[in-house]
Amino acid sequence: MAIRGTITYTGMEGLKPQELRRAVKTQLQATVDEWHSNILPRHFARGARQRYGYQERKPRYNKMKEKRYGHRRPLELTGQLKRMVLRKARITGTSKRATVSMDAPRYMYQYKPGAPDKAAEITAITKDEAQQLAAYLNRNLVLSINSDKRSRTVKV
Repeated sequence: MAIRGTITYTGMEGLKPQELRRAVKTQLQATVDEWHSNILPRHFARGARQRYGYQERKPRYNKMKEKRYGHRRPLELTGQLKRMVLRKARITGTSKRATVSMDAPRYMYQYKPGAPDKAAEITAITKDEAQQLAAYLNRNLVLSINSDKRSRTVKV
C-alpha cells in the first residue's frame, strides 16, 4: 500500500529556480543603480583622494587647476568627466552579475606609463561601501522573495 500526500510551499520555497534567478537579476541591477546614484558622486567630492587612494597628482598640475578653474576637487578639471559619468548609465545584468556602462571622455583610457589609472580610480570602492551595497542587495532580495505570496504544491 502506497502512502500519498501533498506539500504546499510558499515564499522562498514556493519559488521556482527561474523565478529566483529573475529576482536576483533584478536586485543586482538595482544595487548597481544604487552605486551609480549614491556612491559614484562621492568620487568627485573633497576628501575622495584619501578615501579611495587616488594616485598623487603633480604639484604643478594642482596649482594650474586651482588657478585656471578655481578648485582642487579630485578627478575633475573642467567637469566634463563628472557630467558624463553621472548623467547616464546603461545597467545590464544576469543572475550572477550586473554591469554598468557609462560614457566618458577619450582620455579615460589613454593610459601613459606612470599616469594615474583614471578608470580604476573612478570605480574604486571602500570596504564600508561594499558592505553597504551587500546589505542593500540582501535586504531588497529578501523583501522581493517574501513579497511573493504564490504557493507551489508538490504531490508525494
